[in-house]
Amino acid sequence: MNDFKDPAMQRYFDGLSAHVQESIKQSGVQPGTLAQLEALARNLTDRH
Repeated sequence: MNDFKDPAMQRYFDGLSAHVQESIKQSGVQPGTLAQLEALARNLTDRH
């Protein structure tokens, strides 16, 4: 899940904390754009 084809998305994901990365993996959500990935990470960090 964490191997994004878009290098910008991969860089963004790699820069997230391990906790947020794991939460994204476990969510099952597969964002298709950088904006979607950013929104998902933001939503996850807002809840913690």
